[in-house]
Amino acid sequence: MENLNKSCFFCGDTNCDGIIINGEMICRQCEEKIVNTNTSDKNYDMYKDKIKIILFMILLLPYPTNFRNQPTVNY
Repeated sequence: MENLNKSCFFCGDTNCDGIIINGEMICRQCEEKIVNTNTSDKNYDMYKDKIKIILFMILLLPYPTNFRNQPTVNY
């Protein structure tokens, strides 16, 4: 997919290629990690919560919140 000069919503990488969901980029590396994460993984809830933010961001837009300031995962 074409890079639209956006950073990855999960890791912040700006030099990436990946998918765009609701206008937010998810790089290929983070996409792989999300897809291969088990429910018992320590990062599962963080991934789930960030995906919810992306999917429901349009409902939250009237509120001036920057969701990108959420903690990132250290691998």
